[in-house]
Amino acid sequence: MSWSLGFLLSHRKAVQDYKKKSKQPAEKVSQKVETPPELICAICKELMKDAVIIPCCGESYCYDCIQDYLCEYEFTCPACKKDNVSPDNLAPNKALRAVRQQGLNAFNRIITRLGVARTI
Repeated sequence: MSWSLGFLLSHRKAVQDYKKKSKQPAEKVSQKVETPPELICAICKELMKDAVIIPCCGESYCYDCIQDYLCEYEFTCPACKKDNVSPDNLAPNKALRAVRQQGLNAFNRIITRLGVARTI
């Protein structure tokens, strides 16, 4: 088999270019996406986990956050300050739970496609 000198030189150049590119650090994909405030718990200031609605005023909180808050502050609502709010009357906020899960699923799909280690 006979290879032309031009072909060998161009192939060698292509291999060198590829090696240079692969040694360069990958561009960072860092676009901050703001979480809608409706999904943030007013107590812990994070994305709501197991969102529940408090019956007195309809505000939503993380289940654990509002349970702890009500017990610590004599069953007073953090939003409307109504007394005697029972943790037994908290209702799951199915809409917020679904939105949170959809967002997490989308995030996981993107991370999987990029082949990046998940950090949250």
